[in-house]
Amino acid sequence: MKFSVLNKNDNRSNIVFISKKVKTDWIKIMESFHFIEAAGGLVKDGKNNFLFILKNNKWDLPKGKVDSGENHEQAAIREIKEETNLNEISVEKYLMSTYHLYIEKNIILKKTHWFLVKSINSNNISPQYEEGITDLKWFGKKDIPETYFSLKEVIAMIED
Repeated sequence: MKFSVLNKNDNRSNIVFISKKVKTDWIKIMESFHFIEAAGGLVKDGKNNFLFILKNNKWDLPKGKVDSGENHEQAAIREIKEETNLNEISVEKYLMSTYHLYIEKNIILKKTHWFLVKSINSNNISPQYEEGITDLKWFGKKDIPETYFSLKEVIAMIED
């Protein structure tokens, strides 16, 4: 098994994994991380604006860990409600899943399941301050803020 780091820039690296025993070596790699499953949403209002949260001084999408007994869709709805105070929301469709790594006490591999979520009433939003969310803002497609690299593919799924 071999790893190569390509295109190291912008605080991120592309890593290539080369193996003759892909299935067994991939399992070994996965076992070396602490795995977290999460769900979230690309929330749109009736004017085709999209809701972003400001967390740790970076624009992000609402998301969070899947609780025991929840499916991905239920977790996405719960997390969006908790982080934004939006109550009248519904899932329109599944978009995709993304993976990203970060370091806390261990190396965490987070898989996030993303949904397109419709907000029926976009009033009375408020950030969940206890989770480090300091602001919420609706953006039009042409005004989407700079965000995490792992979200670029999710945002690219916005239809005109």
